[in-house]
Amino acid sequence: MIKNLASVKPETQFTQPIAQRLARFAHSLNFEDIPASVRDRAKYLILDAVGIAFAFRHYPFSGKILNGLLDAAGAGTASVIGFQEKLPLRDALIMNGALITI
Repeated sequence: MIKNLASVKPETQFTQPIAQRLARFAHSLNFEDIPASVRDRAKYLILDAVGIAFAFRHYPFSGKILNGLLDAAGAGTASVIGFQEKLPLRDALIMNGALITI
């Protein structure tokens, strides 16, 4: 683990795409490498996001987005927070993201 980020020099030439480098980093990361305080904070933020999604499902925009996605792509197998309807994975990500961030 890097202790002093100020000492890290940015790379000027990359031999791999950033997505590949990020995927390799995530794949090599062990749960134990993540500080307990970071894990606890992540749990809190995930619970907060799910709570926000449940709250926003009652607003009219959420039904409009869901109906638009169902009309465009149809039903799927991926869950939408707070709804019984299921969408294709890509559209469920869009819907859940909208519920969490709006």
